[in-house]
Amino acid sequence: MATIPHTYIQSGRYYFRRRARLTESLHAQVTLALGTREPVLARHRAASLSVRFTELTGRVAMFIERGDRLTQAMIDEIFDTELRSCLDDLLLGFHAADDPRAVANAYRTAAAAFRLAQRPAAVRDIGMAEHERLLSQGFDDITVEGVAADLDRYAHPDHVADEMIEEWIAALGMLPSRASYKAVAAVITRAHGRAHELASRYLDPEIQDSIDPTAALRQRARDEGFRPFGLAGGSPIAGSQVAGATPPTNPEPVALAPAAVVATPNSRFLVHSTRRFSEAIDEIAAAMKAEKRWTGDISQQVRVMRSFAWITGDKALGDYTHLDVGEFKKALQLLPKGFQWHDHFDQPYEVVAKKVDAEKSAYERAQDKSKLKPFVPRQAVTINRDLSYMSTVAQYLAQNEWAPLIPNTDVLNFTKALIRNAKPTGKTPVRPPWKVSQLREMFTAPVWTGGRGHLERLYPAPPEDVYQDAGYWLPLLLYYSHAALNEIAGLKLDEVSLDTPVPFVTVKNNNLRGTDDELRGEKRAARGRDIPLHREIMRLGFRSYVEAMRKEGHAALFPELWINSRKNGGAQFRERAWVPLMAWAEQRMTLPTGLNGKGVDLHSIRKTGSGFYAVENVPDIVRADIMGHARTGTNGLHYSFRELSEDQYVALSEARDLMEGRITVITDHLQPQALKVLPLPHRSRFGAPPKKLA
Repeated sequence: MATIPHTYIQSGRYYFRRRARLTESLHAQVTLALGTREPVLARHRAASLSVRFTELTGRVAMFIERGDRLTQAMIDEIFDTELRSCLDDLLLGFHAADDPRAVANAYRTAAAAFRLAQRPAAVRDIGMAEHERLLSQGFDDITVEGVAADLDRYAHPDHVADEMIEEWIAALGMLPSRASYKAVAAVITRAHGRAHELASRYLDPEIQDSIDPTAALRQRARDEGFRPFGLAGGSPIAGSQVAGATPPTNPEPVALAPAAVVATPNSRFLVHSTRRFSEAIDEIAAAMKAEKRWTGDISQQVRVMRSFAWITGDKALGDYTHLDVGEFKKALQLLPKGFQWHDHFDQPYEVVAKKVDAEKSAYERAQDKSKLKPFVPRQAVTINRDLSYMSTVAQYLAQNEWAPLIPNTDVLNFTKALIRNAKPTGKTPVRPPWKVSQLREMFTAPVWTGGRGHLERLYPAPPEDVYQDAGYWLPLLLYYSHAALNEIAGLKLDEVSLDTPVPFVTVKNNNLRGTDDELRGEKRAARGRDIPLHREIMRLGFRSYVEAMRKEGHAALFPELWINSRKNGGAQFRERAWVPLMAWAEQRMTLPTGLNGKGVDLHSIRKTGSGFYAVENVPDIVRADIMGHARTGTNGLHYSFRELSEDQYVALSEARDLMEGRITVITDHLQPQALKVLPLPHRSRFGAPPKKLA
């Protein structure tokens, strides 16, 4: 077996070891026990740890490079953000107070306290010189006492919350230290002082006479450049003159991504990236694939990203705002089900949207809709899926070009745009289960009772002409195991255990269901399970089929489903066998339909199986284990592991007894037939059914 990168084996167990060179003289080495002897599990854990190790060493290197100094760019970011936030909060006080002038006076008193807190010594008491200066500025002895109280209570750098300081240090990639704490606290104090001074002018006539007083005050702040105010009678003190900070003459911009510059005053991001969104799509897709956040075929996720770029005008990454989330959601709700995105990317979205909206309006107004193409809106769950993909994209970009200016915030929050209660509720499901009687009739099709060969499997023939392949066995296994389509379609022969006290199949991640050498198949952890085989499956000759596939040298239980690179597994079976079989069934019976007109399908067989346990005296834990559902409750999550306390085959035997006691046998009319198989390319190709005789 190939060696696993960054691991070594000691006493049969795997250990992870990585070494990083941070500086010429500083090296770091990490060794961790992976807690397993299994190579597959060790490879997965080592890969995850490698990603985390690279991320952390990068952060440490950044901390070492930047140190604990504040550059001019950092000072501006902290000051501008804190000023805006504090000013917005203060202005709310005027609308909640009975006496707005008292509020303005309180802000003026606090502004004087903050001004005193900016002195180099930053002491907490007011000396004679400061007392006289305040009196000359219009304060009296009582209000001077108020200034002293505010200075002692909250207007001093020591009163800035450690959590706020730590958020800024983390956001700016600084090295936490006493110097960096004091420097950040000093900038925040100056910003809050400036906000109080501006808020104290809110009732000035030139502000109140404007159409929007709040906007006018903010404009005054912009006109004054968001510069910290100076001491009374002195010149403004530049933002670089912060205790503990020694910015260089030409400070370096904070560069977190290619083609990025320091954030502009109106930007919501730490940096303003000029790279177009479409230029980042390939990078995002590769990163999500590497981090295992997206696995398998990710063409759908790439299509969603390209759709977002198209709908929003493919702007520079730094130009995106929260408004683009709403525009994207609005477009998803406008464009109909089955919309061919790639056919429209060469046209502006606005042009296509007007055309689609006109078609929708025409369809809604038409009295005779039979002559028009139906306009079917996209389902809420589909819209939520696309928003979830973009939420993952935003989380990735938030590490670099979409890093927020305000720590612990999301500039583009797609999660909040999700449609609540997207899944329909009620007694009628979206896709209903099969009726047991209808499945019984389906298993009377020539596929199981005798049919012709390639492309004529649904034409009647003598009983001995039964060909065994996925077309024959897969629907039977779905019914008697309650597994999902791709769980059965993706089984490998080494996951079928017949020479055991209880024959069973194992559902687990394998390389058939994965792509690019990934092991996939378990939709969630609970889906990995052993499923006992119903005796009816064994009676019909499943062993002979399995042995024949092993003799042919295949890895897959149903090899014909994996010879097409365009579609494979369950998709291949659906196209080649299930669609013709459904046409045969629709000729003979009226099939159930659910919400939105959806009819029964392959997954409906699993729903029928689950219904067998919707009765009394069926333990939820056993039912969940059979179906591959997640256990719930303390007992289910932490206790009741029968296969560990007794034996694997005891648990399998009990599960099989429960299944056989609940499942209605609907294939007792079928008899085991001598094994006959078609050439591999012809297997599971049913062809259209014959036309039903009148």
